[in-house]
Amino acid sequence: MRRRPKAPSTLVLALLATLYVPSSADAASVAQQRRKPLGPAPARADAPPAARQEILAVLERYRRATEARELPALAAVYVDFPPERQAAQRRYFENVRDLKVAIENVDIAVVGEEAVVSYTRTDDFADVRTGRPMHVSVRLTKVLRRQDGSWKITGGK
Repeated sequence: MRRRPKAPSTLVLALLATLYVPSSADAASVAQQRRKPLGPAPARADAPPAARQEILAVLERYRRATEARELPALAAVYVDFPPERQAAQRRYFENVRDLKVAIENVDIAVVGEEAVVSYTRTDDFADVRTGRPMHVSVRLTKVLRRQDGSWKITGGK
């Protein structure tokens, strides 16, 4: 007899909700890309060393702000941090205790002033409701854009 997989807990669903909240900037970027004529783009499979270090620094600020539950510091790494994303993040923070966040296996591709960054995010915490230790690991992809000389997260999944 086959076992049915357990439904994800509400805590896992809350974590996933914090990871991607579409914004109007994401939709506008996608629409703009669709209007561009097809043709070769100046893409690189890897990031130039300076851009890579700057992007890794953004991810570290994102990690530290999340782990410390600092919404203003978290908002500072995003181009846009809409109320929906703030609310989702607050809900997640309300449901976790002793949060530790790790970011590993980072892949970066830079195209002009934009970068696509994929990484594995692992959250270890105690569920506030049950007290049970939890371990959640997910592969994410974020889009970053250089804005006013620094990289910021614009969106992603």
